[in-house]
Amino acid sequence: MSKKTLNLHIGSPKTGSTSIQEIFAKNRQNLRYQGFNYPGKNLDHHFLYFASKAPRESWPRHFKGIEESKLRAYLIKYFKELEEGFQHEEKIIISTEYIFFSDKEMVENIISYLRRFFDEIKIFCFLREPINYYKSSQQQLIKGQSYIKSPATFCYDFKKVLKIWGELADDVVALDFDKNDNSFLRLCNKMRIDPKGFRHVDHRTKSSVSIEQMLLFEKIYKNIYLKYDDQLSGKLHVKTIAQINTNHTNKPELNSGVDSIIYRNHREDLLWLKNIYGINYINQKYEDNSSEKILSFDGDKTTVRDVFKVPNEQLVEKYEAHIIDLLLKKLVRQAS
Repeated sequence: MSKKTLNLHIGSPKTGSTSIQEIFAKNRQNLRYQGFNYPGKNLDHHFLYFASKAPRESWPRHFKGIEESKLRAYLIKYFKELEEGFQHEEKIIISTEYIFFSDKEMVENIISYLRRFFDEIKIFCFLREPINYYKSSQQQLIKGQSYIKSPATFCYDFKKVLKIWGELADDVVALDFDKNDNSFLRLCNKMRIDPKGFRHVDHRTKSSVSIEQMLLFEKIYKNIYLKYDDQLSGKLHVKTIAQINTNHTNKPELNSGVDSIIYRNHREDLLWLKNIYGINYINQKYEDNSSEKILSFDGDKTTVRDVFKVPNEQLVEKYEAHIIDLLLKKLVRQAS
């Protein structure tokens, strides 16, 4: 009997995972020609998260808004289709950044579930430089809640994640993320997939939101959805705002000193990453400024303005006025 192998791509978040998943999903037939299967019918495998048996309070916000009876029914169908896919081809690919976590019991539960079907489990993971990861992740968070995470308590816990998965899986392949490089092609190389003839390989991830958009997201959640930070209550209209940009907005940049806080908090883990996986995010700029005064932040939550530069308050008002103008025009068209 031949060996069944699982190539499990676990993210991390903010490293182009969505793009990778979309390309895999749109090339299922091309993968089968090479003996690989990307099982199921979805673009991603986020619902594998439930094999972790995580308590509801730990669920990602995207799942908390689903009515429980509907979720249970869907999960039965989902895992049935997933397991049917496991029966085809000897090499299976699963991709979801939702399981990039370091809770040992949750990882054990997922591995235990997968061991029922696979002889070998290989983990693949892209990692981002912590300062850039913080910037990108907070741009995402403010789309669904009224605050961002304080840089003083922020933790990109890649070391714990890699160690836990490394203890329980058969192999871990860690790659440095470069937004100017094609992550899908690099992942194919590591999985020994020939992407020649694949469709949508040049697919690009969505651009980041502007500082003006971030401030508007924050205002909406603070004034309307403050009690529902964990449920993505304003998801639909905030998603719409994220798609409306203008030529008078600015790319989010950190306030002076914020980057130093994040670097210092991750320095020991970065040294470990360099020594174990050869990924070098050690930055001499921060090594040389080790005596720099550290900014102070109170608590775990903070505001967009506390962390990000706001270069022009007039542009903030102008962007809000632009959104209102678009909405009013649409209402007028609907009423006429």
